[in-house]
Amino acid sequence: MATEEKREWFRVLVQIPASVLPAIAPRVLLCCAFSLVVSGLATRGWPVSLPIESSIVPSLVLGLLLVFRTNTAYERFWPLDKTSAVTSLEFDYF
Repeated sequence: MATEEKREWFRVLVQIPASVLPAIAPRVLLCCAFSLVVSGLATRGWPVSLPIESSIVPSLVLGLLLVFRTNTAYERFWPLDKTSAVTSLEFDYF
């Protein structure tokens, strides 16, 4: 009986209609398999590392894109926040 109760949570987790587990399970398993292959190659002496110079430019570009996107989102948020505050104050006066 105790083992059935221990396995019940997994059945409930998969049966939830809004569960993301069935959607992400293949990707998670693929990443785990890839990491096992890389780990196995590294333990056998194969060179699996990448030079750091090849990732500097893409990292810089992605960082700048994230900064500008966040700034744009804040610029869109604050006028709406002010408008909603004014609207809620007007409704409070009624």
